[in-house]
Amino acid sequence: MRYFFLAFIVLVSPAAPAQSLGQPFVFDDGQGNTMPYRLFVPPNLDPEREYPLVLFLHGAGECGADNLAQVANNIGSLIAKTQSDRFASYLVAPQTACGDGWSSPRPVALVDGILAEVEASYAVDPRRLYVTGLSMGGFGTFAQIYSFPERFAAAVPIASGAAPEIAPAIVNIPIWVFHGSADTTVSPDFSRGIVAALRDAGGSPRYTEYPGVGHDSWSATYLDAGDTLYPWLFSRILGGPQARFSVSTSGGAAPLEVCVNAGDSVAGDGAEIIDFDWDFGDGGTAADAAACHTYMEAGRREITLRVESDLGFWDEGTATVLVHCDREDVTPWSAADIGEPLLHGAAQLGDLEGRSLTLCAGGKFLSGTEESLHFVYQQIEGDITLSGRVSSLEGASASRQVGVMFRESLAPNARCAAMTFRQTLAAAALFQYRDAPSGTLRVRSGNISGAEVPNIWLRVTRRGEEIIGYTSTDGVEWTEVSRRALAALAPALYAGVIAIGAEPTAGGPFDALQTEIGEISFYNSYRISMVFVESVAKISLHNIDLARDRFER
Repeated sequence: MRYFFLAFIVLVSPAAPAQSLGQPFVFDDGQGNTMPYRLFVPPNLDPEREYPLVLFLHGAGECGADNLAQVANNIGSLIAKTQSDRFASYLVAPQTACGDGWSSPRPVALVDGILAEVEASYAVDPRRLYVTGLSMGGFGTFAQIYSFPERFAAAVPIASGAAPEIAPAIVNIPIWVFHGSADTTVSPDFSRGIVAALRDAGGSPRYTEYPGVGHDSWSATYLDAGDTLYPWLFSRILGGPQARFSVSTSGGAAPLEVCVNAGDSVAGDGAEIIDFDWDFGDGGTAADAAACHTYMEAGRREITLRVESDLGFWDEGTATVLVHCDREDVTPWSAADIGEPLLHGAAQLGDLEGRSLTLCAGGKFLSGTEESLHFVYQQIEGDITLSGRVSSLEGASASRQVGVMFRESLAPNARCAAMTFRQTLAAAALFQYRDAPSGTLRVRSGNISGAEVPNIWLRVTRRGEEIIGYTSTDGVEWTEVSRRALAALAPALYAGVIAIGAEPTAGGPFDALQTEIGEISFYNSYRISMVFVESVAKISLHNIDLARDRFER
C-alpha cells in the first residue's frame, strides 16, 4: 500500500524543560536494526494499576540518532498532559533516522518492537494505546493504524494526511485530524482528502482546521486550551462504545425534517449505553435513541451523536445534512448557480406589494480564476447602470460579499465586473473584474472609510466596452473606484445581484449573514428596491418596477 511521505523542515515551538525529557532507551531487533526512544512513566506510579500509553511520532526536523531532539521540541504540552494525574499515562517517543521517515516497513516494524518491549516491561492497559504525530509523524500515525488497526484505540494525526485508499481499513478507528488552513508545507488538502474518504467509507472522523494557521498546528492542538482533545482521547478504549446512527436524508429544501436512529450504536464489552445525546448543529438537541428534527434555515448542518456507557466511556459520531433553499419559478428573472456551491442556490418570487424576489445562496468566494455563488439576473443589451444600497449587515466575515455584477456568461470563469461590499475588520467596497476567460479576478478597493451601513451604495455602469465601478454614501454623489475596458465585450450582458455566504472548507455549519440592500436601480431594464440578504446569503428584492428605455450617464 502506498503512503505519503514528505521531507521538510519542521518549525520549532516551545521546548520541553530538561528535567522532563524522559528515560533514554535503544531498541535492538537482534538483526542489526536499532531505534532510540524516550519513555515517560506515569506520575505517582501505582504498581497495581494498568495505565494508557501514548505513542508520539516526531516531524522531519527531529530525525537522527541523538535520542533527544524528538522530545526537546514541540511537545512540551503533550508531555505535561501525560505526566498529570488527570491523564496519567506512558508516553513513548521513538526517533527515526533521517531519510527513513515513519511509513516504510523498517520504521513501522521497529516501532512495533518498541511497543512490544514497553508492554512487556510495564503495566500498560492493552485496550488504551493511542498514537499521535505531527507533520511527517502525522503521516506515520496513519501508517501505524493502517499496519495495526486492532492495536490502537484512537489516533491524532496533525498537519499531515494519507492516501484515501486506506480509509476502508481504518474506518472503525476513532481519529481526530488537525491542520492549519494556511499550511504551505503540507497542504490542508491532504487532511481534507483522508477525512472525506473516511466519511465516504462510513466513518466519523473529527476534523479541526485552524483558520489562518500555518504548518505549526500542533502547538495549539497539544496545548488543548479548550480541554476537548485529551478528554476525548483518554475516553477511547478498544471494545468500548461506538456511536453509530442512520439519517433519513442527506439533504433537501427547508423546512426539512430529518430523523435519526442510534440503533446501530454498541455499548462495548460488558457494558450498556446509558445516555444518548444529539446535537443537530443549529441549536436543536435530543436525548433519545431515535429522534426527528426540522431545519428551518438553509445551511450545512453537522449532526453529532454522543453515547456513554455505564463504565464511563463514551464515543461520538457525526453526519452532515445540506439544507437548501426552496426553488420556484422567478419569471421574468432567472437564477443560476455559478460554479459549484456546496449549497444549491435558489430564488423565489414573493407577494410584497405585488412583486418581490428572494435569492438564497451559499458559495465560497469571488476571487481567483472562477467563482462560486448564486446569481439572480436578466440578460440586457447595450449600455446599462446597476446600483444598490447596502442597508444592513450582520455576522459578516472576509469571505462574505454582496453586490451588483455584470457577467459575459454564466460560466464560473467568465469575464465579469462587479462592485461588492465586504465587511472585514475595516469595511471595503471592491471593484472586481476578470478581463480574460479563466484569468485571475483583479481587485481595486474604494475609499469608504467612515461610511457605515446603511449608508453604503454600490454601482456598476457599462459604457460600450468599458465597465465603471462607483461608491456613494447617499446615492446621489458618486465616487469612481475604478474602470476597466473589456475588449470585444458581448453586446448583451448578464446583469444582476450576487451574495456570497461563508462556505467552510471542511466541517461545521454556515454562519448567518444578513444584509439589506435598499433602493436597487437597474436602469435600462428595471427598478428594484428593498433587497435583503440573510442566513447564508439570502436576498429579497422588492418593488420591481419596469423602467425600460431609461439610462443614466
